[in-house]
Amino acid sequence: MEENKRELIEKLRNTHRLWNETNKAKQYRYQLDDEEAKVQNVLATGTNQKIKGIIERGEANISPRPQLPKEFFNAPPQRPEVPDCRNAKDVMMTGVYGLLVYAAFIFWIALFVINKLTYIRETWTFAIVAVFVALLFPWITKGRKRAQVLSYEQTCKEYEQNLEKWEKELDEILNEEEITSFLNRFCEFDSSFVSFLRNTDAQIKDEMNASNEKKHMIYLDYSNKKREAEEHIAETERELEAIGIVTPTYYYLAHSIADVLENGRADTLKEALNIAIEDERREREEQQRREEADRQAQILERQAEEARRHNREMERAAKEQAEAAERNYEENRRHNREMERNSREQQNRSYGNSICLSCANYAGRGGSCNGSFVKNTGTCGSFRS
Repeated sequence: MEENKRELIEKLRNTHRLWNETNKAKQYRYQLDDEEAKVQNVLATGTNQKIKGIIERGEANISPRPQLPKEFFNAPPQRPEVPDCRNAKDVMMTGVYGLLVYAAFIFWIALFVINKLTYIRETWTFAIVAVFVALLFPWITKGRKRAQVLSYEQTCKEYEQNLEKWEKELDEILNEEEITSFLNRFCEFDSSFVSFLRNTDAQIKDEMNASNEKKHMIYLDYSNKKREAEEHIAETERELEAIGIVTPTYYYLAHSIADVLENGRADTLKEALNIAIEDERREREEQQRREEADRQAQILERQAEEARRHNREMERAAKEQAEAAERNYEENRRHNREMERNSREQQNRSYGNSICLSCANYAGRGGSCNGSFVKNTGTCGSFRS
């Protein structure tokens, strides 16, 4: 019986050890993923920095790009838009329409002046007015279009003048020597830029190939480590299944079950499992009570600190109020003393002036004293009645 119990305790100890090893192996497996991601990021950052350095060094060897004068980019004058010149009035037709309109108008007035046959006058009047109206409106419309045509012709002349001026300025800016020099400098720039692209592309490809090789080596290294960790996890799990003393749900309690059996608190595995579960529940509840007590203590501490802060604020406010009251009291006392002093001086001046005016020795009355009245004693040594 004792041998079976010791064997059972030993299996429980092994179960707990294997369970701990499995958890550590799983944590190590997760750490490998994080480490691989960090290493790959560091490698990618270093590769990007190297590529950036390659591009900067290559750009430093490129010949400066030639620039055309700013005047070269002045746009040529814009060609004017062609107006709708259909049915535009001609100069000759303008004169003909004008003569007909004025002749019809004068003939119509003459008929009214002559005042001959009524039928003939009315007929001619109707005909002349109809011709007048028929000729007047087309003449006005065609005249407007003719004005547009004339304005367009003037605009075209200005456009030709501006275009000729722009071409002359362009010929002055770019002569044959400047064009040749610009083309040579541009060819030099183009050659250096093409060389920069080829060299940079080759260097970047070499750097990317080296980076890809390093990435592959890192992947292989961590893949081997992960595979070893996964094999170790699978092996420990097989050993746990081979022991089979408790279900996977209670692997974490195997050590507690072994302690219960070893301390004689239970005789069978079932009793030890129930006691371990109950102990774990009590410990969890105790832990929750401790956490709740700590939380309540923190709340009380915050409240006490708030109360202390409030009391300090109240004490500071009371002290400031007392100091302000003391300053006001001293100010009032100083003001009252000043008022009393001024009042006494005023009274003394009034009394002294009356004494001096009644004195025979006062200078204002022909004497030699200018007022030696003693204010504090209220007497004068040179007074004479």
